[in-house]
Amino acid sequence: MGNRGSCIDTLQQQGHQYYIQAYFKEAEKCYSQAIDEIQAFTSTKDRATDIDQMNTPTVCDIYLDICKINIKLDQYSKAQEFLEKSKNIASKLNNKLLQARCLDKQSEIDMLRCRYDEALKGFEESLKIKLKQLGEEESKNSLDVANSYHYLAVIQCQLDKFEDSKRNCEKALEIRLDLLHKNDINVLESKLIQANILRNSDESKYGEALNIYEKCKSASVGRSLFRYSSYINPITTNLCNKIGLIYCMQSKGDEALKILEESLEIGKMLYGEQHSDIADSHAYIGLIYGVFKHDYDKAMKSCKKSLDILQAIHQDDCNHRDIAGVYSIMGNILYSQSKYDDALLKHKKACKIQNELFGNICYHSELAVSYQDIGEIYYNQSKYNQAILEFFKSLEIQLRLYGENHSNVARLYQSMAQVYREQHNIDKALYSFEKSLQVQLELQKKNHPITVDLYNNIAVIYSIKSEHIKALKAHSQSLIIQADLKGKDCSEVDALSKNLEQTSPIPWQTDIALQMFENFLKIQKKVIEDDHLDLATSYNLVGKFFLDMDKNGDALQVFQNALKIQEKLLPDDHIDCARSYGNIGQAYYKLHEDHEALKMYEKSIEMRLKLKKKDFDLASSYDDIGYVYISQLNYDKALKMFQESLQIRIQLNRDCKNPNHPDIATSHSNFGKVYVLKGHYHNALEEYQKSLQILLKLYGKCYPEQSDYKNTLEEYERCTDIEQNIYKGKHDSIAESYKNIGNIYNLQSRPDEAISSYTESLSARPKMTKKTYLDVTDTYVNIGKAYRSKFENGRALIFYQASVIFSIKLLGKNNRKLIPLYEAIENIYLSLNNWYKAIRAYKNHQNIIIASQETTIGEEVDVKTDDDSLLDNSQ
Repeated sequence: MGNRGSCIDTLQQQGHQYYIQAYFKEAEKCYSQAIDEIQAFTSTKDRATDIDQMNTPTVCDIYLDICKINIKLDQYSKAQEFLEKSKNIASKLNNKLLQARCLDKQSEIDMLRCRYDEALKGFEESLKIKLKQLGEEESKNSLDVANSYHYLAVIQCQLDKFEDSKRNCEKALEIRLDLLHKNDINVLESKLIQANILRNSDESKYGEALNIYEKCKSASVGRSLFRYSSYINPITTNLCNKIGLIYCMQSKGDEALKILEESLEIGKMLYGEQHSDIADSHAYIGLIYGVFKHDYDKAMKSCKKSLDILQAIHQDDCNHRDIAGVYSIMGNILYSQSKYDDALLKHKKACKIQNELFGNICYHSELAVSYQDIGEIYYNQSKYNQAILEFFKSLEIQLRLYGENHSNVARLYQSMAQVYREQHNIDKALYSFEKSLQVQLELQKKNHPITVDLYNNIAVIYSIKSEHIKALKAHSQSLIIQADLKGKDCSEVDALSKNLEQTSPIPWQTDIALQMFENFLKIQKKVIEDDHLDLATSYNLVGKFFLDMDKNGDALQVFQNALKIQEKLLPDDHIDCARSYGNIGQAYYKLHEDHEALKMYEKSIEMRLKLKKKDFDLASSYDDIGYVYISQLNYDKALKMFQESLQIRIQLNRDCKNPNHPDIATSHSNFGKVYVLKGHYHNALEEYQKSLQILLKLYGKCYPEQSDYKNTLEEYERCTDIEQNIYKGKHDSIAESYKNIGNIYNLQSRPDEAISSYTESLSARPKMTKKTYLDVTDTYVNIGKAYRSKFENGRALIFYQASVIFSIKLLGKNNRKLIPLYEAIENIYLSLNNWYKAIRAYKNHQNIIIASQETTIGEEVDVKTDDDSLLDNSQ
């Protein structure tokens, strides 16, 4: 063959050099000239001149090279045409290695067309053939084998099989580095996959991935062998897009836009207008304009260009992964504009494509992200049940892919917690926030803004549960991190935190708790600036504590401080401002300033309606107005507000398979209260029983039996850690329902049924806080009244005495609430003809009256209660 053979070799080498410099037309021209030379040679030898009959390995490889060029240009049909020619030659030669190379290209086309099952099988089969043909030793130094490992790494990375991908990538890179220059395109492609694995599997590795991308980008530019200019190799646009995407993930919008525009310019120079890399650039630029620049018209226009390019490339297959990706980006842009219905349509289109692509795989990160995005939209539409369903779908996938300790899983738990909080499902909200925090701490992200937010959210949940010491513990942990992040001294916070750890949340130790809250506020002001949202959060927490302690004036002041900060820093009609107006309304209500309370509640509702937040909090705001109307004796208006609240709650639960919700039970209980005040006891009983039935369906009658009620106080003092009680607060509502029903029976002069209901109420309170102890005290009084109505004065006395013990512990000896209890005990002793003890009970309540009168003129009086009158062992 001589000179002609040398010419063919030269043309092949030139074709390869043109390819790696992204001169695709010149490369294809060289390969075509090589084919022409071979054809001319075979013609002079009187062989068949049809090019398909030139069955030689050289021709087969040239066809594969032309196929590779067309794959790079996204011209899959043309690539398939040349691949078929290659396959035909390899088959006629029965050359297993050539057949394996053809299988690689077929699998690559399948992969790019998202036919993942066929592609994975093809790559695995190709590797088996090569290893068998070459043997163990030769395989270690074979670029063919390296190519198979590389292809497997690529598809496994796309299928989120990161460990397998990493292992195969390392094998490919080891062989390529032994045989090729470190800046060879094949080496750079392996490093690109390494970076992709880091980026896709762990967001904490973004910096490491970015470093690899940038090094590869620098190495991808060199001096042309054929032109006096620099060249850019075929992976440069892909690298630029990946760098831009990481900048986007790191919220570096300007840097991302700059590199993506560079990528777009390079891509147009290399490929023209129609190419998948150019489509990626347009899509990512759209994301930047939408999320960071808020130029939504430019954003959607850029995404539309991307979609048009991809639909033109994949016109035979509209269910393509890249098309789904663009729909997701468009959904995110629409979500940023609060166009939730339009955003939902885009995300559902993406999800449908992904389900069809990954249906057999089931667990893929892109599908998990789509479920999460859809869940976030439902959350913002107040469709909480649908949101939770989507979040659970996403969680199942992400736990399979990453396990518990992954930042994506932490974020998902946080999103679920927000939904549960909006649903007033406080225990589940707390569980989810704590799970998210646990993951964050496992990832060694203690000193991180996300961790600060989680501690603050946990504090808010504990505050809602009236577990104020625990709320303060969580909030102090948040403050320690903030002090550390700001480089400020946090020794005072540490000391307070340690003090809190040693504090048992005993209900009657209010002075200790109050001092701790005041100290916390002083310390916090040293750590963060006066106008900071975290300070507003602290004010609200302290205000909730003050409300529970009946320090209503102090509560009003700190709630107003919180609102002042929020109105300065947050946009108009922000949901947090609406919540603060509600808090201020509660303070005014407890101060008996009904007119002001009504104004605040109405302002809160007005803001929520502007935000189109028809949620459980809105329903609670209508309840609050109803309570004001009750205090104004305007029962019909109160009923109207409670009916409005109930309708919202029913609407929010209509899509749930189990429509029962504790807030619906609350609505029925509220109706019962109004009917009691109107004297409609039959209607009241019906409403209270409806409330109880809902609660029993939700939580079940599964509480432990308690022993003699006299021992309740001792039992609590032995178990001051309320975390030991697994039932949290959910059975308190059952206890309250039984108590309400008992009250109706008392009013209807049905003492036996009243006592039975009160007994159920006491048994349903495994958790004891100050509020529940006060409720238990009231229940003891009511049982005492029921026994008195049956003329069983001895039993009545036991419950009145127990009520006095609790009241002294909780409220102090001076509290006027003890007066009717002592009067009741006095009357019982009179009916029992025990004049001596009746007189002592009379003295006790007279001493309280005297003490309260003297205290009002500035004197501090300590009442000496005659404890012997409290308990009568002979009873």
